[in-house]
Amino acid sequence: MKKAIMTFAAILGFSVMANAEVGFFIGGDLNYKTHTVKTTPFNDGKFEKERTTWEYKDFAIAPTIGISIDETWEIGLSFGIENYNDKTYEENSKAYSAELYGSRYFDLTDKLSWFVEAGACFSHAMELEEEEYAKERILEFYIEPGLCYSLSDHWSLELSFDFLGLGYSIYWDETLDDAKNPIDDKKFYKNFDFGCTTSPGNIHDLSEAVGLSLFYEF
Repeated sequence: MKKAIMTFAAILGFSVMANAEVGFFIGGDLNYKTHTVKTTPFNDGKFEKERTTWEYKDFAIAPTIGISIDETWEIGLSFGIENYNDKTYEENSKAYSAELYGSRYFDLTDKLSWFVEAGACFSHAMELEEEEYAKERILEFYIEPGLCYSLSDHWSLELSFDFLGLGYSIYWDETLDDAKNPIDDKKFYKNFDFGCTTSPGNIHDLSEAVGLSLFYEF
C-alpha cells in the first residue's frame, strides 16, 4: 500500500512538472567574517583594566540547487558548511547543514518580486573549547519573507528577511571529552522564536538579520 501511494505521488509530481514550465537553478551564498576588538586600558586609581584583544574568523558557504515552476514556485535543496575560529578564547567549531525549502513569488514590477519561503533545516555542529567538545544538532522548521530582483533573464538576487521569520527548533546537546566520549547526559529542548535564522553553524549565532543570495537559472 505504501509503495502504491509513493508511486502515485511520483507520477502525480512528474505530471505536474510535465504540464508546467519547469526551470533549473543553482546558487547559494558565501560569507567570510574576520573581526578584531581591542579594549581600551582603564585605571581610575581603584580599578585597573589592561588592554585585551578579541579576534575571530568565520567562513560559511551554502550552495543550492532546485527547480522553478511557472515562475511563481520554487523548490530548493541547500547544503551548508561553516568553520569558526576564535584565537582569543581558543575555540574552534565546524558545522554542517542540509535544508529543503519551497518559495512562492508575487510580482511587484517586471524585475522585482516578494516571496514567502518555508522549509526545514537540519544542522550538526561540533565545537572544541579547551579540552571539551560541545556537540549540537538542530532540526528547524521556518517561514520567512524576502525580496527577489532579476538582474537578467538568468541571474537574480534574493534578500531574505530572517528577522521577520517564524521558527520552531528542536535541539540535542551533548558534552564530550577530548577522546569524544560523553561526559554528561544528552540535553533535549525545543524553542519557538520570532526572527529565526537557518544558516549553518548557528551554534555561535553569527548569522545576520538579512541574508543575500545569488542564483542562476538555466
